[in-house]
Amino acid sequence: MKGSNGAFLELTDSLDKEKFKPYVILPFNAGIVSELEARNIDFRIIDYRWWMHERGESFKSRVKKSIINFLALPRVCRQIIKWQCDLIYTNTIVINMGLMSSIILRKPHIFHVHEFGFEDHGLKFDFGKRISLWFANVFTRNFIFVSNALADGYVNFITTRKSRVVYQSVALSKKTPANNNSKRYSLQCVIIGRITQGKGQEDAIEAISILLQQEVDCGLWIVGEGEAFYKEYLKKNIVRRNMQNNIIFCGWHENPLAFMKQADIVLVCSRQEAFGRVTVEAMLAGKPVIGSRSGGTKEIIKDEFNGLLYTVGNPQELAQKIKYLYENPNLIFSLGNNAQKWAEKEFTSKHYSNTISNILEKILHK
Repeated sequence: MKGSNGAFLELTDSLDKEKFKPYVILPFNAGIVSELEARNIDFRIIDYRWWMHERGESFKSRVKKSIINFLALPRVCRQIIKWQCDLIYTNTIVINMGLMSSIILRKPHIFHVHEFGFEDHGLKFDFGKRISLWFANVFTRNFIFVSNALADGYVNFITTRKSRVVYQSVALSKKTPANNNSKRYSLQCVIIGRITQGKGQEDAIEAISILLQQEVDCGLWIVGEGEAFYKEYLKKNIVRRNMQNNIIFCGWHENPLAFMKQADIVLVCSRQEAFGRVTVEAMLAGKPVIGSRSGGTKEIIKDEFNGLLYTVGNPQELAQKIKYLYENPNLIFSLGNNAQKWAEKEFTSKHYSNTISNILEKILHK
């Protein structure tokens, strides 16, 4: 319910109900279903697949996906006709079902892009990046990107006049669940996200190891689940250095706000974050963020104003930045305070919905 799904729900909540009525087609039953039902948004589940694949996926599997999509396309088109939709809006670049439907039905199409693809998730286009994005560019009316860094990543494939950068709105949950992992150290850090190499948990672990050698009283919570082999690699690294008491794997939590509120510093070590929702959530919670100088993160963090930046893959520099805040506790408060005020101003649902609404209305009135 984070990332693109969270952004989509916040958008539907804020759109003018007199002007827009959303319908949703999903590829399978997922957590977003209950959220759609609570909002009385009509939806259908039709089995279709990505037009991108992870490393190691076989050619046979990609062919099978294409066949499934070919068979699903008539059902998707019939449903769109039944709903009498005016515009088709695809909330991710990893799916092409909306694109294909728009071509058949001659409806305007939007791609709302939340991911680099390969750089952040290790995904590749089934038919090659250049051909796929050329095809998407020809038949898509507008591309909405969640950061300038993301738009720059597609600049060689997407016509500039079709491209818009819109920072999504971010709102903290009104409910803060309990956190059973109470703070035990003078300085508590937390890193939140899928456990995968691209999220950079290894940088955080290495930095804590450096700080413990320097006798800094600190701990780290790792919140999330993900790739089993990578998690096992991290655990072995922690055990080898005898850091089990200082570094705790907290598992997956739908709402990790409690960890943010109890921590002193939030770490964002992603190799290439398309936007950085966790970064903004931490700021809204009044916490300083130390983030990697890459992707959308470097657009959100203003170094030494609302957080600190470090060079991705450089745990020594990350350790220095953490220690800097440890030795200057007043900065933890001032950076967090600046971050909260800035984020509350920049990532409002009103600004987000107004911007998207204007894009939709221009397309529909052409």
